Parts: sequence; structure tokens; C-alpha cells
Amino acid sequence: MDKKMFKVTFLIAVIGLLVFAMQTRAEVFTVEMVTDIESDQVYFFEPNNLVVQPGDTVTFVNLQEDFHNVVFERVPEGVDTIESPMLENASDTWSYTFSVEGTYSFHCHPHAGAGMSGTLIVGKPSETKSSGGGNHDSHSH
Repeated sequence: MDKKMFKVTFLIAVIGLLVFAMQTRAEVFTVEMVTDIESDQVYFFEPNNLVVQPGDTVTFVNLQEDFHNVVFERVPEGVDTIESPMLENASDTWSYTFSVEGTYSFHCHPHAGAGMSGTLIVGKPSETKSSGGGNHDSHSH
């Protein structure tokens, strides 16, 4: 093997190791979607404020038989609309892997008026823009 081929092979191996190392550092976080009629706030996310790193995944879990979804109303520049499907059954989940650093504000559309909202920071906080997301005419509850 000549020197040029060795360098190319070595570079590919190093890149592969770096990609593998970045993937193995990614974590999965859980946010529970709660309906608790005994609580002062009946509808809420737990936790409702979370800090993760780029590449981490957040899984939203519906804890009981109630209609919940996740609509990101404010996202960092360069991020498209993010909205989960409606989760209707206990143990229904929806996951999203965040790759763009910044601040994400979210709510549950059926329970936004009841204060079911939260903030997610990926890496470091940023200025946010309205995502234009959330088809608020559907999934009424």
C-alpha cells in the first residue's frame, strides 16, 4: 500500500471513529404528558423545562387515556415546523432527535389554554422564531 492510500484509509478510519463516538454520546430523555385532576395544574409536561445536547432524543410519553400532542411554536432559525401526532392512549409515545442548538418552546394544543407548555434548550439558548407550526383547527378537544 502506498503512502497516499494509507493516508486516505487512515482518514476514513478516524472519521468513522469520530462519528461512532458522537453517536454513542447521544442520550434519550423522557418527558411525561400528565393529566392529574387532583393537582393545582391539571395538565402539564414533566419536566416542563429540559436542557439536552445536539443529537439527543426526547421521548414524550402520554401517561393516561387523554388527548395530548406536542406543538413547537418557537424554534431556532433554520428549523422547520415540529409537531407530533395526537397521542390518545396511555403509554403512547413520540420521539424527536434534536440536531440544531437553541431554544424550543412547546405546548399541547388541546391543553394550551390550561398552561400545558414547556421549554427545551438544545446546547445553548438562542433567539427563536415562530415555527408557524400547529394546525390549530384540527384535533380539537
